Amino acid sequence: PPATMLAALVGGAAAGVPGALLATPLIAASKAVWLDSRGVPAPTDGGERIRTRVDRTLARWRRSSAPAAEREKEKDEDAERAS
Repeated sequence: PPATMLAALVGGAAAGVPGALLATPLIAASKAVWLDSRGVPAPTDGGERIRTRVDRTLARWRRSSAPAAEREKEKDEDAERAS
């Protein structure tokens, strides 16, 4: 990530947004080729962990019986009835 961020900054400074958009994948691809030529295994990002967190969040949203605004409204109505 530091090399990619540096590429985006340098590309952005040299040619603005189009430069940043072109420099980032270009540097990432050249870094992948360089690491592969040296026999370094590809890094694992933990993509499985991200997928697990997304699945848990979606399941929690699905379990929710009503949207948050409706729950707040019901809570306010219950508080008014109680007083």
